[in-house]
Parts: sequence; structure tokens; C-alpha cells
Amino acid sequence: MKEKIIVQSREYGNNKGMMTIEACILIPIIIMISLLVIWLGFFLYNKTLLMECAGIAAIKGSQMAEADNEVLAGVAAARAGELLAQKTVAMEIQDIIVSVDHEAVTVKIRGVMQIPEAIFLLDIYQEDSWEIYVEQTAERLRSCSILRTIERIRKVQNDSANFDR
Repeated sequence: MKEKIIVQSREYGNNKGMMTIEACILIPIIIMISLLVIWLGFFLYNKTLLMECAGIAAIKGSQMAEADNEVLAGVAAARAGELLAQKTVAMEIQDIIVSVDHEAVTVKIRGVMQIPEAIFLLDIYQEDSWEIYVEQTAERLRSCSILRTIERIRKVQNDSANFDR
């Protein structure tokens, strides 16, 4: 009788289960990087929004050059608040500061954006928020008063020239 001899060979390099282990390591890293990229997009959106709103508010205040400084500051602050209403993403506006002097209107806006703990592996990154600070300045436009003065001078000159005739 012939006996069948079965030789069991051991396969070296059997990769069963390796994909699961690699996925367990890579998927959380990929998710964290994706969240970080999304959150950085929110950060850039908020910073751009604050810069735009501060600039528009400063220009709005500078266009009312004949008004009192307190009135200009109130108008610019109200315009900045109106532009920022319900438009930021995961951010709180802390301060809207408007300073007006003889030459320019300056609008400063400071906001704080909360960071989800999952992005930075809980306590590796010690801060729990990002602060965004922007400052925009617009030169006060006093052309209205200059044009009025020039117009009055021309009128007086024309009146005096007509009077001499």
C-alpha cells in the first residue's frame, strides 16, 4: 500500500489581518488631518470675513467726514456689527473697537474660535482656542468741506465780478 504523505508547508509572509491593523492605525490619522484641514478653512474664512467687515466699517465711517468723532465711531461700530451678524463659523466676536481721529477711522475686531479637542489629540496642544485679530484703517474724506469752500469762494468771486460791472 502506498501511503500518501502529505507535507504541510508553512507559508511565510501570510498577510491575513495586516490590512485591518494598518487601517486601525491610518484611519484615525486621516480623520484628524481631514478635520484639521476643515478647521483651518473655517479659520481662514473667519479671518477674511473679519478683515472685510473691518474695512467696510472703516470706509463707512470715513465717508461721513463732517460728523462728530463719536457719531463716526458709532456708525462704524454699528456697521461692523451688522456685517458680522450670524456670519462667522464656530467663532465668538469679543471686541469691536473703533477709534476716530482727525485723519483716519480705525476699526479693530477681535474674535475667538474654539478648537475641537479631537483635532489636537486632547491635550497635546495646550490652547483650546485660536484668537483672530484684525485692524483696518481708512482715511477720513474731507472733500465735501473743501468742495463747499471752493464753491463758496467761486460764488463770492462771481458775485463781486458781477457787482463791479
